[in-house]
Amino acid sequence: MPLSFSHLPEDDLALLCQEVAALLAKGAKEKVHVPEVGRGCYSRYFLIPKKDRGLRPIRDLWDLNYFLKKEKFKMLILAQVLSVLDPGDWMVALDLQDAYFHITILLAYRRYL
Repeated sequence: MPLSFSHLPEDDLALLCQEVAALLAKGAKEKVHVPEVGRGCYSRYFLIPKKDRGLRPIRDLWDLNYFLKKEKFKMLILAQVLSVLDPGDWMVALDLQDAYFHITILLAYRRYL
């Protein structure tokens, strides 16, 4: 079934197309070849408002959760992290926006993403 984007405003559609083109150029996405269509896990791709009034594209992989093992972990809060620092210790912030693009996904598993 072909996708329909008629419900999107023209500006939103242009932004989504621009984002998909950028992901294709980075090698983070690839086109699904005809024999593979319908054999994978397809997720929604949509826009949500950002705090600065722009729009952020979101890839919703919610359906994939049915197939993943849920591991429990305890998230530390800033106060806990600060309590173990000594004077003179350094902290750093990293921008990991595209970091997961460096993780190679085996060809057999790409259909799930």
